[in-house]
Amino acid sequence: GSHTYALQGSYTAGVNVTDNGGSRTSATGSAHVADAPLTGGALTISNGVEGVTASNLTFTFTDANPAATANQQATIDWGDGSSSPGTVAAAGAGTFRVTGSHPYAEEGTFHATVTVTGDGGSTAVGHGDAPVGDALLTSGTLTVGNGVEGVTSSQLSFRFTDANPAATAADFTATINWGDGASSTGAIAAATGGGFTVSASHRYGEEGTYNVTVAVSGHGGSTTTAASSAQIADAPLTASAPASITSVSAFSGTTASFTDANSTATVADFTATINWGDGSSSVGVVAAAGSGFTVRGSHSYSHTGSFTVKTTIVDDGGSTASASTQSLTYAFPRHGAYVIGDRSATGAVTFFSGDWAKKNVLSGGRAPSDFKGHADSVPACHVNWTSRTGEGDDDESTDGGRGDLPTYMAVIVSSSITKSKDRIAGNTVRFVIVKVDLHGDHHDSIGTGTVVGSVSGC
Repeated sequence: GSHTYALQGSYTAGVNVTDNGGSRTSATGSAHVADAPLTGGALTISNGVEGVTASNLTFTFTDANPAATANQQATIDWGDGSSSPGTVAAAGAGTFRVTGSHPYAEEGTFHATVTVTGDGGSTAVGHGDAPVGDALLTSGTLTVGNGVEGVTSSQLSFRFTDANPAATAADFTATINWGDGASSTGAIAAATGGGFTVSASHRYGEEGTYNVTVAVSGHGGSTTTAASSAQIADAPLTASAPASITSVSAFSGTTASFTDANSTATVADFTATINWGDGSSSVGVVAAAGSGFTVRGSHSYSHTGSFTVKTTIVDDGGSTASASTQSLTYAFPRHGAYVIGDRSATGAVTFFSGDWAKKNVLSGGRAPSDFKGHADSVPACHVNWTSRTGEGDDDESTDGGRGDLPTYMAVIVSSSITKSKDRIAGNTVRFVIVKVDLHGDHHDSIGTGTVVGSVSGC
């Protein structure tokens, strides 16, 4: 005989034989029935998005036993270290379908495996790849703070979100283009209330308006960008001037010093103008000096006097600074020079007089009584001078105390004056500047004034 079993297993089969005369005999034996084989079919996995859209799996298989029901067990290995049971359902004509769903936490391509096991041990296996996309990034607010060139850095803050709620700050990189040729990476941190914040700072070398862009990239390829601008102010200038300037009518020298708070500033960044105080001005020459700069200029005054010299410095970024000082311009008489005693060389002085020796006190002793105060040549510093006895009496080579003397006149300061025959000689301790008193009579025989400064370098 033959028999088709509906299920696998071991069965005890018995045979009974009966003779028509009534005799009987029987026998038993075991029938071993194998599980019908399972055959795997197609496996498909829909695309997912990390942390957002789950990947859905479908796997079909057939059971060679036409009487089989959906009592198989299915296990899905999702390829990311996790697994779950699949749901088995009949699909008609001995075909069955396994379904499952899984949300991936990260983007990528994952190899999934489905294993179906029948009650009798038959198996069917299916393989497929699950493509999982990177979750979208969404830009928030980009803020770029203003700065000062070379002094105050511009601070940047950029907020963005990731549709993947499981994302961490380590999943991203941020690159900032500062608009001046420099770029840097930003620090990314989780933000209070959700999302992430990019932080960075940059010190600009020059003032101006710069276009700033931020680009954030996720490890899976999603990106977001934002743009703004940085307003960078010109660094302030600080200027100073010498306490005073004394010079002959032709001056050449430093009129001001200044510093720029921007440590990267160069000479080319500045222009300078010098107002000489007599109605004229000229361009100053800017030069580097230590950690700062100096302004030098040259000018010839048409007459002696006290002038306010103002130097104005302009940075090409717009910052300005100015400093002023008093310039005392002096001259020697047209012929020779005048003398005062070293102990009388302050305040009101008499530099020419018939009783000069009484008006002036010298630390080296009394001057000759017939010396009236005029030397017949202009000596150099610390070089002796000479004069004839009675120099200045109706002598057209001298100016006496007349009104054609320079208003601000250089005068010799002597500590010792001696006489030998008809020659008088004295030393030169230094030079002072005397503002000359102008007398009403052009032929006055007295010269007086007030000491208002010293000649530098002597």
